[in-house]
Amino acid sequence: MRILVVDEDDEAGSLVASAFPGEQPAPTVVGHNAAAESLAAAPYDVVVVAQPDRLTTGMWGALRAADPQAQLLAAVRGDDFTLHAERWTGLGVDGYLSMPCDSRELRARIRAAARRTTGHLLHHDELVLHRARREASRAGRTVSLNDKEYALLEVLVRANGTVVTADELRARCWGLTQNATTGVVRNTIMKLRRKLGEPQLINTVAGIGYRLRRAVDSHAAS
Repeated sequence: MRILVVDEDDEAGSLVASAFPGEQPAPTVVGHNAAAESLAAAPYDVVVVAQPDRLTTGMWGALRAADPQAQLLAAVRGDDFTLHAERWTGLGVDGYLSMPCDSRELRARIRAAARRTTGHLLHHDELVLHRARREASRAGRTVSLNDKEYALLEVLVRANGTVVTADELRARCWGLTQNATTGVVRNTIMKLRRKLGEPQLINTVAGIGYRLRRAVDSHAAS
């Protein structure tokens, strides 16, 4: 498991390192300004962002765009996760760590996040994503996708049937530093639907976003 800790004063880096004694490779610690470059240069399973308020919207967008598959965890002080979710979820944050915390809890939460990224295959009924090759297949048929189409489809698969908003898809797949609009997301969804074929897998939830249907729901709707 590869862990990147984004921290200026190394407090969070030390806590994460102490939670994973002997971990190989050892957790890497970088400053906020170097985070996106470091993430783009090497794959990481989990990115722990300490003092997340220090990151600008553009920095969050660059971090998300550097590796859409990495799990971004905001390390926050206090328990008001509702406030934090409203502030950062639209930027592509996947979860939160309450700091400081017991090393066993920290280790368990980071490992749980890593399990969402490790493994070469992701499944949603007859749909299979091959993460290493960034390819998709449906019922054994290869589906040719470009990078953005694959990234968007992976976000929907990981959501496991729950609704993902257009803003979150834009943040996760394009990053807020790119000039992508909700219209771009909508057009990419349309292309994905054509490529995935019938019955339709991607459902539009009016006024909210998109989700993947289960096969039984798709066949019933066709």
